[in-house]
Parts: sequence; structure tokens; C-alpha cells
Amino acid sequence: RHANIGYLLANILIGFLCSFILYRNFDLYQLISNEILIQTENLTTWIKSIIEWLMHAPAGLKLNQPLVDFLARFYFYHIYLWSGYLEVLVVTVVPYFYKILFILCMLGISLAIGAICDFIRLLTIHLYCFYIYAARLFNWQIRLLIILFRLFCGKKQNPLRNNRLDSHLCDIDQLFIVTLSFTIFLFLLPSVFMYYAVFTSIWTITILTVKLIQSVNQFLLQIPIYEFYLWSTGSGVIRGN
Repeated sequence: RHANIGYLLANILIGFLCSFILYRNFDLYQLISNEILIQTENLTTWIKSIIEWLMHAPAGLKLNQPLVDFLARFYFYHIYLWSGYLEVLVVTVVPYFYKILFILCMLGISLAIGAICDFIRLLTIHLYCFYIYAARLFNWQIRLLIILFRLFCGKKQNPLRNNRLDSHLCDIDQLFIVTLSFTIFLFLLPSVFMYYAVFTSIWTITILTVKLIQSVNQFLLQIPIYEFYLWSTGSGVIRGN
């Protein structure tokens, strides 16, 4: 209970300090909006450069050029949509978010930290979409390769028997189609994997950034304010009396 009191005091005191700073710099939201726009523009430029790098034999890998070009156009279009979304979000939301953040700081810094993390998630929602697109495509291709390999080995899943593997003999035509399909998807796998690896890494960095901000809230739990109060007042509790 005493630790909770210390956490609550630290939460409120730091929140009041941050709200005072925000109040003294209430016109700072315009500068913050411009800085967010600049950083998001740098982020979109960086992602575009990565996609262009993927289009031209990344790390010396020979990828399937038609598939890579198709995926690049797909992601470029979504980056274009993301840029417009960010511009509207920053211009319309940041002024109100700054005022809401001022109020939340007065209620406790943990609420403000949560609001900041949610705002970062709103800013990076398309990065999550990019990751989902790449992950779904990669997982779908892996599952398809497994199914084709099982068919090549004379096995198939029986959905009526809880996906039990049953024997299945393919004729020559079916075996030819299975082998051809397996070969095609196997050679397309490196191209899909590169996009999956890149966007998984980008989304992981985003998650780590949010977790780093949230760790500030966890740090507040470790501040021994109540124990410091007992020590400063010379209480016998801190000495074990």
C-alpha cells in the first residue's frame, strides 16, 4: 500500500511539473506539428528508399523482378495514402492533442504517457498494415509450399478428420502440376521473404519505441518516494524499529 502511495505521489507530482511546462510553452504545439511532419516525411522517404533498394537486387540477391515491382507499386501507393493521412492527422489533431495532454498531465503523468503511446500508434498505423500485408503473404506462401510438398509425397490433410494426414496418390498430370507449382512458389519465396523481413524489422522498431516510452511509467513504480519521506522525517520504520 505504501508503495502505491509513493507511485501515486510521483505520478501526480511529475504530471503537475509537465503540465506546468506545457502551460509555459502553450504555443509550442505549432513547432511540434512541424517537427512531426518533418520526421514523418523523413520516415516515408526512408521507407521508399528501402523499397527501391529491394527492387534492385538487395545484398546481391537475385529476386523475381515482376513480383518485386508489383509489391513495390503496391507499397508505394499505400505510402502515398499514408502521407496524406499523416498530414491531415497532424494538422487537425495535434493542437487538440496538446490541450488534452495538458489536462492529462494534471491527472498524472501515466495518463499522458498512455496518450502519447496511443498517438504514436495512430501515426504508425500504416507501418502495422505494411507488416500485416507482408506477414500474411509470407505465411500464406509457406503454408502453400507445405501443402504442395505433402501432395508431392503422397499425403494430404483431411479436414473431415481434424486435418489428419491421409494418403493420396496423384496421377501423372496432378504430380506435374504439383511439382511445377511448388517450384514456382519456392523461387518466389525469397522475394516475399525480403519484404517480410524488412517490414517486420520496421514494425519491431516501432513497438520497441512505444515500449521504451511505457517503461517510464514502470520506472515511476521504482521511485521510493514513501521511503524517502520516512527517511527525511527520521521515522523509526525505515530503521526497522
